[in-house]
Amino acid sequence: MSKLAAVFDNITITVKWLLHPFQGNLTCTLSAGDGHIIDNYSPEEMENVVHKYSRAGVFTVGVECSTSEWHVTAHKIITIQEPLGEFGTIKCHSMNQSTDYTNCKALYNNPLKIQVEGIVPHDIPVSPEVQQKLGPGCHQLTLVALNGVTPKDVSTVLDLCLVEPVEGLVVDVELEHEQCPVRVLQVNVTLARGAPVQLHFMLSGANYTFSEMHEMLHGGPQLFHVSNTIQGTFNVVVRAENSFSSMETDGGNTTVYCHNETVNQQDGDTIGEHVRIPRAFNLHITVDPEIPVIGTTSVKLSVDKLNDDNALWTCSGTCPCPAKVRTRDYEISEACLPPVYSFSEYTVLATSHGHKQTGTRCITVIPRENMKLTLT
Repeated sequence: MSKLAAVFDNITITVKWLLHPFQGNLTCTLSAGDGHIIDNYSPEEMENVVHKYSRAGVFTVGVECSTSEWHVTAHKIITIQEPLGEFGTIKCHSMNQSTDYTNCKALYNNPLKIQVEGIVPHDIPVSPEVQQKLGPGCHQLTLVALNGVTPKDVSTVLDLCLVEPVEGLVVDVELEHEQCPVRVLQVNVTLARGAPVQLHFMLSGANYTFSEMHEMLHGGPQLFHVSNTIQGTFNVVVRAENSFSSMETDGGNTTVYCHNETVNQQDGDTIGEHVRIPRAFNLHITVDPEIPVIGTTSVKLSVDKLNDDNALWTCSGTCPCPAKVRTRDYEISEACLPPVYSFSEYTVLATSHGHKQTGTRCITVIPRENMKLTLT
């Protein structure tokens, strides 16, 4: 008989009696190992027996035969497997937290268990040594299930983010804001470890508090524009948090002299209303291609209907090439793109409709869809 078969397959069990000649009647008892027994079985009359197993497992098929001279036994092992179906529920377990496979999060360099539920549950450990080969950040893994009774492997994609503890949060805020009106505060934030994180900006004055959330995808220096409705001196505190840890940093005090749309200006005996137009952060940068992948030869940054050939493009974060270029449209060559899963933040400062305007866009490079890591 075969050593491996699927549930409900027809299994042919062949018994051959080799001790010839013999005296007396030859009688045998055949056990399939799953509780099915055939008594008074004669291999001389019927060599082959067909049997179906109704459940998966490892079974010992045994036959015991007797004559007036001989009493012999024989055994053979057969493995019965279920044909593969779709994956059941998949969970990631790290630091007493459970997350779904579409948003699997784990604390980097700590034990991680991927649990696949099914008829027979499986636990896949991802050791710190394996995590170090992947590195911190987000990765796309492919789980593959295969056995000897299913012709086609079954696979599914798992999105895994290996998150570091939040460390090294640095916040820099301008001490004074004299321009009017001050609709946004520019806050520089740097994070040594732990990205991606949620940033919670908390502004508190003598009689007023305000808070705003932003997402920080990477730890390099980034400039955030935080809405402002406060006039006077107030404190700026930033808290960074991910799924496993958080930290808070006091950015210090800043003073806003006005935040109204208009300010009064006195000229002799006449009091008029003089409108000051702030620098607007409303330029939309278009990226082509929208999502660069490994192998992209260049990325073009442009602003629709921008006619300023002297626009200043600057780069912060991970910038392999010079950080300042003056041109209307900016083309990033392949050599100047950031490494995979790193970020370059490009800011354009241009004159539009007679006023200074600016815009910001983050650029990252990801693997192509067919570039996946396989766990088996």
